[in-house]
Amino acid sequence: MRSAAKTFAPVLVGLAREHGSKLTPLSPVYPLFSRYKSFENFDARKAAITLRDMMTMTAGNACNDNDDDSPGNEDRMQQSSSDWYKYTLDLPMLGSPGSESAVYCSGDLNLVGGVVASATGRWLPDLFEEALARPLQFGRYYLNLMPDHQAYMGGGAHLLPRDELKLGQLFLDGGVWHGKRILDRAWVEESMSMHSKFDPRYSMGHVHEYGYGWHINYLNTNGKTYRAIAAQGNGGQFIVVLPSLDLVIGINGGAYGEFSSWYNWELELIPRFIIPAVIHEPRAAAE
Repeated sequence: MRSAAKTFAPVLVGLAREHGSKLTPLSPVYPLFSRYKSFENFDARKAAITLRDMMTMTAGNACNDNDDDSPGNEDRMQQSSSDWYKYTLDLPMLGSPGSESAVYCSGDLNLVGGVVASATGRWLPDLFEEALARPLQFGRYYLNLMPDHQAYMGGGAHLLPRDELKLGQLFLDGGVWHGKRILDRAWVEESMSMHSKFDPRYSMGHVHEYGYGWHINYLNTNGKTYRAIAAQGNGGQFIVVLPSLDLVIGINGGAYGEFSSWYNWELELIPRFIIPAVIHEPRAAAE
């Protein structure tokens, strides 16, 4: 799933809340990592970072996966440290947390998993299995582990395509699966609401909003705009939810590193081919 699996990090927050955790989007992050005696690059702004800031990529830390020279770049983090939570917590600050401007950071979404683990005392794969995979009847799946053997929530899970679709259906149905409540409806709606925005320069010039681990784009077909909420991963891994059409779309591809190619699979192919087929309107002529 590559980065489409980042969406599972805020899902784990919602699952933890369903099972008694007191976590909220406003929960401060750093107090939940008191096992670390100190943090590098002291900055008073770190005390203000909340779980919401991590889930929306607005923590204000020096972490940008689109910049190879960024201290928090995912590749640099994984090559430089065996403790990826501590590495992210130690990053210097570039701005105040809670801005509307999102900066793409895998380390922050991984740290969301760390918040859940710290707040619940659970091994994340156990929580994932008991509260999500088993109720949704997932087939065989794999979660990547970090050097400390905790689950890495910055991306990379392997799921069957049908099980990826189940995540989208769960959110389309407001947190209910086959009549059973899995996630609170309010959490689902909050997760799929806009909390931050990415620079259009990194989104092929399109409006690109972000919820709690969900990307929000707007697809135009025959003069009508459809709000699409999606998990997105490098190479063309998509779970796309279109609430107004009661529709979930799954795409899996292998165009790794070819952003200008795979990113358009959602922005262009869905509105040109899939939506017209669903609403029974003539699609735009293929070039």
